Amino acid sequence: MILFVDETESKSLFIVAGMLVESRQIVESEFRQFKKKASKLILPSKVKANLFKEFKSTLMDSDFTKLKKELLFHVMRCNPVIMYCCLRKKEKKFCQMEKESTYLKMISAVAHQIVEPTVLLFDSFGITRFEERIVRKTASVGIESKPVKSETEKGIIMVDNVCSVLRMNEEGRDGKELFQTISTATKKLTWY
Repeated sequence: MILFVDETESKSLFIVAGMLVESRQIVESEFRQFKKKASKLILPSKVKANLFKEFKSTLMDSDFTKLKKELLFHVMRCNPVIMYCCLRKKEKKFCQMEKESTYLKMISAVAHQIVEPTVLLFDSFGITRFEERIVRKTASVGIESKPVKSETEKGIIMVDNVCSVLRMNEEGRDGKELFQTISTATKKLTWY
């Protein structure tokens, strides 16, 4: 099993989500199929290059909703279990140390849901000491984890887009009903 983890933040929320799938190969195959369909879009080359760089959720949410729904369809074809934790921030200021502490508690809550041997891949932060803390925290519950680059790891691209859907749903602004696409595979966790 493999668990892809990413986080998202807004003024009022902080969310950590995991997408548990049977194998990396399933994700790679579904992402390839999605990208093949996306490549048929007629767009200016500069826009297409920017979009195809990472299929970043911020761009997909605002400008490519139909494509976002297609990506979520392929996420669901991976037969995922999507688990997430959500913090409703009391203050707008969320300092780095508090964010790291909250992230560790949330990723631990997600990791505690895993009963089978699993590798956890999380979006790299570029902060070595924090990434080492994540690895130690997940190792304490018997899960091997490592940071990966979101630009190249297809599962992270997928879970990044799942995170934004969870955020929009939690904020009550999922006007395009994207959450409905993934709701049957999604479980909100208690983490505190």
